[in-house]
Amino acid sequence: MAGASSRWLVTSPADADAQVRLVCVPHAGGGASTFHAWREYLRPAIAVCAVQLPGREDRIGEPPVRLLADVVTPITEALSGLDDRPFVLFGHSMGAIIAFEVARHLERTGPVTPAALLVSGRGAPHLLSRAPQVGHLPSSQLLSRVSRLYGGIPPILLDEPQMAELIERVLRADLTILEHYEYVTGDALKCPVLALGGKDDIWTAPDELAAWRQHTRGEFSVTQLNGDHFYFRNYQTQQALLERLRQSCMAACRSRS
Repeated sequence: MAGASSRWLVTSPADADAQVRLVCVPHAGGGASTFHAWREYLRPAIAVCAVQLPGREDRIGEPPVRLLADVVTPITEALSGLDDRPFVLFGHSMGAIIAFEVARHLERTGPVTPAALLVSGRGAPHLLSRAPQVGHLPSSQLLSRVSRLYGGIPPILLDEPQMAELIERVLRADLTILEHYEYVTGDALKCPVLALGGKDDIWTAPDELAAWRQHTRGEFSVTQLNGDHFYFRNYQTQQALLERLRQSCMAACRSRS
């Protein structure tokens, strides 16, 4: 894979014979490595293909993106350049919004469309997020505030100035995308949608997950698993999530065959 798609989509040659791709979009501040451990569990039928946003991991030398359109457009272009195997979009938190807008863009413009959309840890896009606005906070407060609200940032990283600076740069850009997101009314998706969340996630209530229903003309379901906003960081819950993703991917694959 060459060009833009090689930067935006992290794939593995070992997945060449997979029946379907699971394209994963990370949460704010996250990178493609978030999904690395999922590959072995879902092989050989499902290839995990992770979105890598600028400014992190192997794209650390690039400036982070602060506009949603500057993320959605290259991701859709990269997906359009893949082979004709079906793919399913998965996004967690900020990634759910990006995955949703990528799905909308592809269904409007083609030439490829997702076989399903799986959204996690985020209420429906037409709802106003209840999460506090923190992207404006000064450097001395931003990381500690985000860590208290959501967890997910190891304390050892907060105590390492250079690492904390890199995390802050990416996180602030991602929060700009997330906190300035405005849903624009449009046609409901044709593809099925599965909404996922942690039972103890204080920022995503069951009715907010259920509200994704109005954004698809296809099948819709909700699955809640044990845990908080980052419920899948618990090993047992992660296994339950991956099994649910496997079921959704294979069902989507059968519907496209």
